[in-house]
This record gives sequence, C-alpha cells and structure tokens, in this order.
Amino acid sequence: MTTEGPHLVRLTRILEERSIPVEPVLRVATAVGTANVFLGIGTVTDSVHLLVPSNAEALAAVAPSATLPAGAMVVVSARREQLSAAAMIVGAATARDAVDDVGPAAVRARWLPIVEAMKAGSIRNRLRYLTEERGSVTIMIPPRSGEGEAAFMGQLADVAKRVGAPASWSALYTEAGAGMDLGVTTECTTAGPRPRLTLRFGPTSWDRAIDLVKIAAPTAATFAAMQMGMLAGQLEIEGVRSVDAVLDRDEPDLVVWAKLRP
Repeated sequence: MTTEGPHLVRLTRILEERSIPVEPVLRVATAVGTANVFLGIGTVTDSVHLLVPSNAEALAAVAPSATLPAGAMVVVSARREQLSAAAMIVGAATARDAVDDVGPAAVRARWLPIVEAMKAGSIRNRLRYLTEERGSVTIMIPPRSGEGEAAFMGQLADVAKRVGAPASWSALYTEAGAGMDLGVTTECTTAGPRPRLTLRFGPTSWDRAIDLVKIAAPTAATFAAMQMGMLAGQLEIEGVRSVDAVLDRDEPDLVVWAKLRP
C-alpha cells in the first residue's frame, strides 16, 4: 500500500458510513494528494466536505463543465447521493463586491444589507457554488473586548434576526468563548438569504465540540457525541482544526474540520 493508501481507506470508510458515492470523492483526494485535503464532517447531518487546492482533475470529478476563478480553491460537499462543488475565492473584498461576486443576481439587494451589517470584521473569503445558484460570504472577526465586544454583539444579534437564525446563537457564542476571533457566515440562494448563521471557531478539543453541539442541536447531541467519538478514532487526532456551528431553523449541524493526513 502506498503512503496515500491508509488515508484513502480512512476517507472511504467515512464516506461509506454516510452512504456517499466513494469514487468521485476519492478522485478529488487522489488528484490533489491526501496531504492537501482539509476534511469537514457533519456530526449531526451525514455531510462531508473537502477543501482542496485549485486542480482541474479534482474539479472535473464533481463539476466537469465548471470553470474556476483564478486562484480559487475548491470545496466539494457531499450528502448521500448529492454532490456539489464551490469555488472558494480568497482575498479582501467589500460587502458589495463579495455579494455581487457570489450571490444570485435576483436577490443580491436583499442579501447586501445583511453582509454590510457585520461591521466589526472584514471579508476574507466567499463561496461561489458551481453546481447551483448559491453563495456564501464569511466575515472574519478579530479578538475584541469592552466596547468592541459590545458593538460586535449588537451586530451579530442584528444579523441573526435578519436571517431568522435560531436564538441559540447567543448561548453558543458565549459557550465557545466571547471575544475570541471567529468567522461569521451567511448564505443566499435564489429564494433569498437563507435562515442560517454559521459561526466558525478555531482549534478545540472533542469535548468542547460536544459542549457546542448540545447548544446548536440539543435534540441530536447524544448522536453527535457518538459520531465525534468514532471520528476521533478514525482520524487518529486528539482535537480539531476548527468547528462550524451551523445555526439553522430546520437543519442545525456542527461540522468538525481536520487534515485528512495529520
């Protein structure tokens, strides 16, 4: 077995457990090399996400007719039989430029005020989906305290209300560590801004991730904790690079991110 082999086997098992088509996802991982794969795994949903460098062969495995913007990375998302691909466009941008860049044209005017409301940070990346009309913008928030923290909390409350995110965002943010750097992501489809708010927090332990999922998805917390226990063994890592707390009215999740090849 090659040095890639054990890592591809690990990925195969994760995909099979979630009834995700193995072949196209393995083509992506093989095309870029397992050392270059960041893996995001839903602990409530059965979703799997791969963040990989720009690569024509990897893109062809999931979106053969798509074209990547220069310098973009590729995000492949899989859930059972559904595969989607997105271009992660990295770099600073104004709210208007980011929304115009990745948002469905007919609803950009409804999404823009939401993105503009988060004044405490700056845009560093956004996703333009290549397989559907959908986009997301992530605003990175630096560490803050005092008046800066109070202003940010007001902005976050405003954004959560505008998109219709669950009120649990406040308790989750407090539990995760107020004042720490984080990412705030909103999404938009052809129907308009999605009722979803995603908060990304930095490196943490599995135990802390379990604490967060108890708030993000309390009815599924026991299942999610079991999933994390299995993943810790499968990935052979003691903690995760980051967690995405997906606060959604209908489909909450906690996505844990790690290197496929530690």
